[in-house]
Amino acid sequence: MSIINKIYLELNLLHKKFFNKKKYFSFSGVDIILEKIFMHQSKGIYIDVGCQHPIKNSNTYLLFKKGWEGINVDLDKDNIELFKTSRSNDNNFNKALSSDVKEMDLYFYHKKSPINTIDKKTSEFQKAKVSSIKKIKTDTLNNIILDTKYKDRSFDLLSIDV
Repeated sequence: MSIINKIYLELNLLHKKFFNKKKYFSFSGVDIILEKIFMHQSKGIYIDVGCQHPIKNSNTYLLFKKGWEGINVDLDKDNIELFKTSRSNDNNFNKALSSDVKEMDLYFYHKKSPINTIDKKTSEFQKAKVSSIKKIKTDTLNNIILDTKYKDRSFDLLSIDV
C-alpha cells in the first residue's frame, strides 16, 4: 500500500472518529442495543459479516472501543483495508460468504456499495443498475474461522448485515 493511500485511510478514520455527531455508530442504533446487552462484559469476541466500515455504520465499533476483538468480513476490499488500519488486532477478510467454496457471480454496483451482492434475486430487486457482473470465489464462515486465532474459542456475538 502506498504512503499516500495509507495517509488517506488514516485521515478518513480520524474524520469518522471526531466529526460524527451521532451517539451511535451503526446505521440504526443496533450498536447501542448491543452495548446494553453486553454492558457488564468488557472483553468479548465478535464476528461481523458485512462489516462495511470500521466506524461508520458499524455494529461492533462500540464493543471494539470497550476492548472486544474478533473477525470482520466484507465483500469490499477498500473497507477491509480500513479495518486492517484501524483494527489491526482483529482478523479482517475481504471475502464473500456462502454455504460452499465455489465461483459465483458478483452483481457489482460500485466500490463501497452496500448493495453489491452474489444473490441474483436481490440484485433484480434493487432500483440501481448493476455496473458489472464479476466472477468471484466464495468461502464458508467455518473456513474463515479456522484460519484465525479464534478457531478453538467461543464467540459472544455474530452480526450478519448482508
